[in-house]
Amino acid sequence: MSRSIKLTLVFLFMPAAVCAQTNSAESQTVQAILGEVRQLRQELGASTATTQRTQILLFRLQAQQLAVGQATQRLDNARAKFAQIQSNRKRREGDAKRGEEYLKEHENAPERKELEKSIALAKADVAALNEQELQWQTMQTEAEEQLRIEQEKLGRLQDRLDRLEQSLETPRPK
Repeated sequence: MSRSIKLTLVFLFMPAAVCAQTNSAESQTVQAILGEVRQLRQELGASTATTQRTQILLFRLQAQQLAVGQATQRLDNARAKFAQIQSNRKRREGDAKRGEEYLKEHENAPERKELEKSIALAKADVAALNEQELQWQTMQTEAEEQLRIEQEKLGRLQDRLDRLEQSLETPRPK
């Protein structure tokens, strides 16, 4: 009988010992899973932050490319207007010079008064065009400087994007 009592006792206490071991193993598994979930949350947070920084940088890069395009357009317009004014000034200088030469050669020309008025008008145009030329030359210089500034900003943003890209290519330690 003592043998059957012993067997009964063993069967009664064995499930409790097995349960205690099972609970301990389950607890370790749960703790390991929780650790992995925490690590995944951290990695997801870091990934989300990187994605947001990338999107902001790309938006700024796009806006800066637009600013460079606008500065380039302003410079092109200033150069074109400056060249047009220079051309007009040279043409009007030529008109005045030809008129004066004609007057020297034809001192008794019947249209002398009209030609003198035309020469005076051409000289006045040349003076006005000289002033405009200086203004547009200044505007062209300012547009060149603004374009240089905008291009430098674009270059810095492109450098940041390159560094970000390199950091994404480099594998992170786990």
